[in-house]
Amino acid sequence: MVFRGIIAVGFGIFLCACPETNTLSGAVVLDAGAEDVAVDDGVFDCDSCIGDAPFCDWQSQRCVGCLMNAHCGGDTPICDPVDYSCVGCRVNMGFEDCDGHSCNVFTRQCTDTKNGSLSECRPCVSDEECGYGDYSSVLRCVPMEEQGVVTGHYCLRDEVLGPNSGCRYTYSTHRYTTSLGGVTATYCFPDPADGC
Repeated sequence: MVFRGIIAVGFGIFLCACPETNTLSGAVVLDAGAEDVAVDDGVFDCDSCIGDAPFCDWQSQRCVGCLMNAHCGGDTPICDPVDYSCVGCRVNMGFEDCDGHSCNVFTRQCTDTKNGSLSECRPCVSDEECGYGDYSSVLRCVPMEEQGVVTGHYCLRDEVLGPNSGCRYTYSTHRYTTSLGGVTATYCFPDPADGC
């Protein structure tokens, strides 16, 4: 908002359109003459980007941890374009980022588990580490729940993919859910009494 006031100068009285600083954006707002210039209190302020989010992402108008790999280092050398944070590896990119090993979805750090090395019903932290033999392309890391509470994540089979589609034997329970890698499908779960 422009502050209007009356100033006495010499023998006359003048109307003043004095500039006022928008404390949110730090921008100076001036009178345009006929109409006031509107102030946008939601203007993105790059000066607020400090601490853990020191870089300005003008496209999304927010402060982020990095904009490129050069902004990262140590145990977190990669700038993840999903959320512009420094990480050890990117989800579903373990083969590239971790030299053939998986990327832990929860910590975004490389694991010692090779991609495609875990068989059905094995504990997992990434879709890419699930897969073994005939099921290398149909196993994904899926949350297992008990009374609505996630009790762990296991390599389970997509019901419609693979050499023999459909759930079989002790994996006869179907549930539609989303894997850690973001693939939503119907998966074959073990009998609740047996578990993995």
